[in-house]
Amino acid sequence: MPGGQYTKIGFKKLKCDLINLEVFNKLEDAGIVVSENKAIKMMLEEEVKGIMVGDKLRECLINEDSENYCVFNEEERREFLFKLFSSLVLGGAMCQYEDKATEYFERTKELYKSIVSARKDPKTNQIFIESHAFEIQKIENDHIFTGSKDRENPQNFLYVVVSPSLRQVVLFGHKWVPYW
Repeated sequence: MPGGQYTKIGFKKLKCDLINLEVFNKLEDAGIVVSENKAIKMMLEEEVKGIMVGDKLRECLINEDSENYCVFNEEERREFLFKLFSSLVLGGAMCQYEDKATEYFERTKELYKSIVSARKDPKTNQIFIESHAFEIQKIENDHIFTGSKDRENPQNFLYVVVSPSLRQVVLFGHKWVPYW
């Protein structure tokens, strides 16, 4: 974002409750990822929301008309961990996709651990995420959200993660730029 003061910012608070990747076990249960070797099932390529989709994983993340879209419910889709995973899987216009989900799982875990702050409750010994995640939906006069014919692309995003005890704010974003 260019320097200056922004007076109108639209945002949505995301859930930031997950402490592991267990939510993605559903991909194996649904047959999207093969249990033995974590291979992603392929399919005929089609364009969905400006993104080329050639496997069942990307299809279940982005194609609302797919039979696999319901693998994750709306509550799970509001989780910051899910948003990170989706952003890595869907990639950019010139992305070279992985054939195995393991790479996506490992990179998502690394990224999540580097962005959010986890703590242990001294009374219950339960680990919890203390960070607060927000999805920025609109910034007045900003090039990320205005002036682009592709601004509705799901790969146009900006997340802000606030970790109070660390006194840290992390911005994570991507602007979709079509290849052609």
